[in-house]
Amino acid sequence: MPEILKSHMLSKGNGLLESLSFLAVIMGTVFGGVLSYHFKGQEYWIGILLCILAMIGAIASFWIEKIPAANPSRKFPPYLYQPVYANLKEMFRSRPLAIAVIGIAFFTFIVAFSRATIYMHGESQLPRWTEEETSVIVGMVALGIGFGSPLVGYLSGGKIEMGLIPIGITGMIIGLIGEALLLDHLNFLIAFIITTGFFTGFYVVPLFTLLQDRAPKSSKGDVIATSNLINVTGAILASFLFFVIVKLAHLSGVCPEIHLTKITEGKLESIQLDHGRPVSYELSFTNADGNKTETSFKTSPKTAIDNFSEDVVIGAVIVEKSYQLGGVEHRRLYEQNESQTPMFDNHFLPRYLFLVAAFFTLATLVIIRIRMPDLFLRTILWGFFFSKYSLRAHGLHNLKSHGPVLIVHEGNSLEDTYLILSAIDRTPRNLFNAKLDAENIPSFINRLAKKHSLAWLNSNECTPEELNLIIARIRKNIGKQHAISLSLNGPWIPSILDLINELKIPVVPVFISRAPNPTTKASNIVYVNFGQEINSTVDLESLAIACREIKAPVNGETPAV
Repeated sequence: MPEILKSHMLSKGNGLLESLSFLAVIMGTVFGGVLSYHFKGQEYWIGILLCILAMIGAIASFWIEKIPAANPSRKFPPYLYQPVYANLKEMFRSRPLAIAVIGIAFFTFIVAFSRATIYMHGESQLPRWTEEETSVIVGMVALGIGFGSPLVGYLSGGKIEMGLIPIGITGMIIGLIGEALLLDHLNFLIAFIITTGFFTGFYVVPLFTLLQDRAPKSSKGDVIATSNLINVTGAILASFLFFVIVKLAHLSGVCPEIHLTKITEGKLESIQLDHGRPVSYELSFTNADGNKTETSFKTSPKTAIDNFSEDVVIGAVIVEKSYQLGGVEHRRLYEQNESQTPMFDNHFLPRYLFLVAAFFTLATLVIIRIRMPDLFLRTILWGFFFSKYSLRAHGLHNLKSHGPVLIVHEGNSLEDTYLILSAIDRTPRNLFNAKLDAENIPSFINRLAKKHSLAWLNSNECTPEELNLIIARIRKNIGKQHAISLSLNGPWIPSILDLINELKIPVVPVFISRAPNPTTKASNIVYVNFGQEINSTVDLESLAIACREIKAPVNGETPAV
């Protein structure tokens, strides 16, 4: 997508792409169950349909635009694991990439875990859901994602909006808790499944966009492939955890064991199936008087027949057993020599599994918040700026995703500092001058920003002690590979630039411009333009000129970068 779309269209493009991608994946799951239900015993029709779809996809691929190889001189690695190790090292060295990879992996984990939970819930219903019913209900997630993902592209404006992630995770948690509490009310369950899917788009679209945008151009395919490997690992871990939780529930007695009572033993004379599920059968056996007797059983609102193994065939000697569950009499058939595994009542377990999924979703938010300390501030700033501005970031590739860097601008307001913070995907340590226009920003935003600031100055002057403290903090944060952001307005700038020159830290100039929004009169377009990195000795005058030169390609219109 970064090779196809301009930077300010990337979030909208990914919103549409992810919406269609997840819609295709989940609808494939839905139609898998539907087709399996309707073509039971005639599965070759499913194979024919899949071949037709594969041919359509192959033909469509010829219209994909060809682009030159990103690294044509690269040789095939001698060891297959070598690229994976190198990519993991590169990804986790970059905070934005690490956030994207971890977040997407947790998303895959939660989706796999929740889907298994829904399938278990369907199997524990009375009567049990058919494959068609289960698949359609699982597919309701696609409906939510289909609405949520394109909306995220619109709400993101012209940049990657990380502030939408907490909104998405909060909505997912509410949806999962709602599914747990109203599990036995089908209409409410479907509504909360759609809600979960809707807010999933808020969570995952910014992460996918971030991954594509921040992956190194020469190894973008490698990074995305490695991310997919981690995603598959997340799905496998979800299945393993699901198995462990269910096993522990059985061993601990949370799910009580079902005790079966033997009814009779005889020859299976006939059996009737409906879409692969037994609905009636007949048995014959010899009674105590030596007479042959036949008995039959069929499903009804108060009776049910469990699925049986492939050993249960007409003419075989069958053991018929019975048990009561939820006011319904169940019959289960075993072949005479078939081993009988224990059965458990899992009716209440999906409720707890949805709560476990909600807990892991909350844990994901905590992990992302640790990796990006100003995450909640970004959410608040998104809400504050959304009605005022359409924010568009350009030239963000000039800002490295890792390593120390100084971001400078000529802005003379707190708002400009907040706009730059919202535009980038790193957590900068900002030097705030509250004397400028603190009264124009809600106080709770300033209080939250102060917690993550390099320094918060309340005047245009600072004492030697304050300046020494600022210099010490800058040196400390540079040692931790953080980004520093500040305005060039202030008497402390020459001393800070001396330190930057001493440590040979790269500098990225930024220019902020505003233009009327042609689509609406309610807001202006704000362009946050990042210039090329400066690695030479800098001074106040040269940086001011560098910031102003970025203005040239804008001219009130969309920049070329």
